[in-house]
Amino acid sequence: LLAPDILLYKGELIELMSGQLFHMEESLQAIKTNDFRKIVHRMELERIRYAINCYLRVRLQKLESYSKYFIHEDQNRTDDKKRLAPSELAYAENYNELMESHFKQLVFRHIPPQHDDNEKRMIRPNLMSNVFIKINSPCGTLISSSNDEEISLTEVDNMHMLPYQIISELLLNGDVD
Repeated sequence: LLAPDILLYKGELIELMSGQLFHMEESLQAIKTNDFRKIVHRMELERIRYAINCYLRVRLQKLESYSKYFIHEDQNRTDDKKRLAPSELAYAENYNELMESHFKQLVFRHIPPQHDDNEKRMIRPNLMSNVFIKINSPCGTLISSSNDEEISLTEVDNMHMLPYQIISELLLNGDVD
């Protein structure tokens, strides 16, 4: 959620959790209304539902903020490395088309064609923004690009704050969280 880039879509996990929520709600109906267990389980259901909605909301915000960039990046990835779900890609393409047509109607028709560079208008996330990481498995040492400092990522459960771009592959491999 906190990475500036969009990560792999966890659709299977979302579907599994949504299915579990449905079954838990069905089983809660068998418990009496005033039973304390029902109140606690209801709170747990709401907490899980909130976590799912938060995950989806953050992905949607990222898609809307950087739709053109994510579409471009996903097109350059192989099928097994794509980060957007098909529905997210369709949404991002539709959103991008709507924004482009809106800006063409308002602004771009007044700008000479030689100044309308589609590549320059692509908004990119700041991949050099700092993120907190927790080491899951020893990763060796990294060289920080900002000050050429060596950073040891060998002790499991240690936490560091590093630029996202440096640790992005480690995050995708599951070596860090």
